[in-house]
Amino acid sequence: MLDICKTIFQNPQPLLETLLFEMELALLTAFPDTKYLNISIRKKNPPLSGLVDSSMVGLEKKYD
Repeated sequence: MLDICKTIFQNPQPLLETLLFEMELALLTAFPDTKYLNISIRKKNPPLSGLVDSSMVGLEKKYD
């Protein structure tokens, strides 16, 4: 799993959501019997206007 995540994070993306869905697809491809995923990605000091400590996206999903 760590190798999958490292590979995905090597390709910069403008949105955390893009990384999240790429990670979901890669994990489901590598582990086709997956029944449940809970993934969250947090970015410290995102390039947003105003004082923002971090931004985060998450995915919690069941598969049949």
